[in-house]
Amino acid sequence: MFSRCAPIFTVITRVLMGYLAASRAMLNQHILANSNPGRNASSTSSTNSEQEREELKAALLAAQESSVVQILLEVCLSTPEEKQVRKNTL
Repeated sequence: MFSRCAPIFTVITRVLMGYLAASRAMLNQHILANSNPGRNASSTSSTNSEQEREELKAALLAAQESSVVQILLEVCLSTPEEKQVRKNTL
């Protein structure tokens, strides 16, 4: 399988890391663009809103990183053909 080739695996890993970095940057840009600093809200409400945004951002990034780990683990799994070959050689 092509993904078992070290150079291809390196490329896949770098693409996934680039995706995560771009996602982080876009999420930060989105939060800054939609922060509404001119609202007439109390400082406590504003602080809670900002804290909630940061928590949601952290949760989203953690979910994306978890997905990347899952993808990499699945790439490393044996295919049915490889399992059959291994079974026949034993």
